[in-house]
Amino acid sequence: MKFTGHERDLAEPSGTGDDLDYMHARFCSPITGRFLSVDPKVTLKRAMKRPQGWNRYSYAVNNPLKYIDPTGQVFRLSSCGEGGNTDQCAADTQLLRDALGANGDQIRVNVDGTVSLAKGVSAAEFASAGDFQKGLLMLIGAQGDFSLVTGSGEGAKRGGGLFVPDEAGGGTIYLEPAMFPRQTGDVMGTAEIGFVHEIGHALRQLFPTYFDKVNGALSGKDQILSIKGEGYGVNFEDRYRRSIGVDIRTSYDPGLYDPILNFDLDLFPPE
Repeated sequence: MKFTGHERDLAEPSGTGDDLDYMHARFCSPITGRFLSVDPKVTLKRAMKRPQGWNRYSYAVNNPLKYIDPTGQVFRLSSCGEGGNTDQCAADTQLLRDALGANGDQIRVNVDGTVSLAKGVSAAEFASAGDFQKGLLMLIGAQGDFSLVTGSGEGAKRGGGLFVPDEAGGGTIYLEPAMFPRQTGDVMGTAEIGFVHEIGHALRQLFPTYFDKVNGALSGKDQILSIKGEGYGVNFEDRYRRSIGVDIRTSYDPGLYDPILNFDLDLFPPE
């Protein structure tokens, strides 16, 4: 584990200067301080004020003493950063930390709303804490951009939470914290659990074929559950419920669907 806690892929055991740092979304050259592929997203307002922002190969706008880029990509709290709401940003940051529980201090929310691992926290250490942490880390390091938007009203369309994918491979999680706690299936749901559930849906963007395979196995004969991805979503949620010691959700909607649980099934593609 080398720069910012990332794994270094050695060209040769002795090291020849052409080694690479694996940052999940992209590779970075530790010699040149450059990513080997472009950042697929430019924040125009930031780039207009910070010319280095136009260099989509640069690492941390060429200022690695002040900034870090733990993943080569972003997961963003939309209420934070330029044009955001300070109070809502604080509430959303706390929501994320509360969902992470004991791992809450292992992430940081930067001034522009992007979420990254805290200094000194390795990706392997964070992912080993549980399926939720592993899934969140995947979104942080994904090729597409993912955002959390709270209190917009969009989440109310799906009972408190909704994930909307985009064509670029990312998407937006809409969450209505004010609608929680509320009955969710056969148990009570909280805003944190609702957030976790939508993270489960967002993962479909990263490995759609494997996601659909697992979801089909979990959904059984119910076509609605299969189409919506709720088989996967409920199981992703229940892995989290089990980790924090609360009641497990055994159905999507009591009286309508059969139980869709399988704790033995791996939710993530084989590495």
